[in-house]
Amino acid sequence: MRKMKKWKKKRVVAVLLTLLVLLQFPADFGSVAHAAQKKEIRGTISVASNISQQDMQQYLDGVNKKYPGIEVKYQSYSDYDNEVSKQIQDRDYPDVLFVPGSVPGAFTTGKNCRFCLQSWILITLSLSMIRLDTPEEMRR
Repeated sequence: MRKMKKWKKKRVVAVLLTLLVLLQFPADFGSVAHAAQKKEIRGTISVASNISQQDMQQYLDGVNKKYPGIEVKYQSYSDYDNEVSKQIQDRDYPDVLFVPGSVPGAFTTGKNCRFCLQSWILITLSLSMIRLDTPEEMRR
């Protein structure tokens, strides 16, 4: 039981750290000097996890308090592995998500595989921000 709570805390901290890192980038990716002149950061970021809304709410409230111009759209799924796999296949996924142990197989199949994902690493999948060299199977 204690071990599960420890992992839950680590996952919550990982999600929050990723959110804070992403919130540090200017929305228009303009010059750093230009971004520093802005008074308030505004935008929306979508996050998915298997951590319940109730367990995550205090952290989401903290982000909203520190960054009032940022709207965090948080989604928790009870059948997380299947839901995330479906979203990735449909190319309709959130900006930030956990990659469960069953999903990396989809990224590592095929002879053209260029990268591997380990179980439970937190990554951003916003292809508008990052270009990933995806296997041919994932481009269809």
